[in-house]
Amino acid sequence: MTPTRVFSPETPLILNPNVVRRRVGDETELWNLDTGLRFRVDAETLALLDRCAAPATLASLFPAATAGREEEVGVLRELFKRRLLVTGDEVSVAPVERGLMNLPVASPRRLAIPGAVEVGLLGVPFEQGGLTAPGARLGPDVLRRCAWSVDWRVDPDTLRVSGLYDLDEERDLFERVGMFDLGDVASAGELAQLGKPASLAAVQNVVQYVAAAGALPVLIGGDHSLTVGAVAAFDALPRMGIIQLDAHSDYSGPAAEPPTLAEVFHNNFVGYLRRMPNVAFILQLGLRAGDEPSRRHPDVRSCSLRRTLSSPIARLIPPEFSELPYYVTVDLDVLDPLYMPNTGCFEPGGMSDRELNAVLAEIGDVVEVVGADFVEITADPLHDQRTAVMVSNLILRFVARVVRRRRGR
Repeated sequence: MTPTRVFSPETPLILNPNVVRRRVGDETELWNLDTGLRFRVDAETLALLDRCAAPATLASLFPAATAGREEEVGVLRELFKRRLLVTGDEVSVAPVERGLMNLPVASPRRLAIPGAVEVGLLGVPFEQGGLTAPGARLGPDVLRRCAWSVDWRVDPDTLRVSGLYDLDEERDLFERVGMFDLGDVASAGELAQLGKPASLAAVQNVVQYVAAAGALPVLIGGDHSLTVGAVAAFDALPRMGIIQLDAHSDYSGPAAEPPTLAEVFHNNFVGYLRRMPNVAFILQLGLRAGDEPSRRHPDVRSCSLRRTLSSPIARLIPPEFSELPYYVTVDLDVLDPLYMPNTGCFEPGGMSDRELNAVLAEIGDVVEVVGADFVEITADPLHDQRTAVMVSNLILRFVARVVRRRRGR
């Protein structure tokens, strides 16, 4: 039974760290990830919430509240009722469970603890941008059910993980890393009800919240159009780049230059990314079913599979873009279907998992990575186990490289 929440002037209150916000016209919309409810608030109410960024009592916020400030007390009581304000005791760690790749599970509210989360894995069961066989929404579920169960050493106090011994490097790839499964952005049914534009906005909101806490967001999809929402989360960066590993250039489809999110699909989303004002450069790697249009843009460099495997990544990035922060998006159809049968648009003649591991390791070593996604995973009972084990290995080895670079090692 859920304990009764008691509101009183003596109760320390804090802004719920599990609430994300975005501008909607002249108002701000607050989305409570605990309840799934959204509320629009004016500037005055938002300022009141911001005053509770650190724990505060009603008495400290409004010293005269008990002597005629009933209106302010009523506002705070309503914010408490809606769980936009919570008590210090409610900002707690989720029960220790095991999630993706046997990692600890945590509520996004754990991001409120400074430095507690270095990597946050998020499922995005979304396929509204798909135009081929359905099933991409099942990707996160496939990995949760069948992924590689790593025997982590988990610190009982911080839940930081260590382990994944590498025989070539002769050491653990992870050393006390705060890496958590933060759950799904929303359920597949909820995203379907929201519709495509609102679903991509939800992805943007959650990724923005994870990144603002200093953590690396790693998304598991889901069809490839979700990358639009994820990249939009980094709109505060003045300039950024994107590295796309894919069998296709994803620059074709019904709308080569989509004016609205409703017209973004998994095969044309690169055209939308190019329109984002802070996206300065896109590097496409592993192409073997490329579409010509992307090659006509100086800010998009499209590399065939052969060129990808024969050239150092650092040489494929023009010098003027080498210092950009990069978002990395991996469509798993970049792999040969012998290795990756669980995808919607596979093409023959692709990479092996060993080759993709090597390319991702090089990316993790040479560029600043701010976020990543692994998309276009579908379900197939004959291959789910094999697919999940291989994909989890790809994700973990890439994340290990990125964490090592972020730590300055």
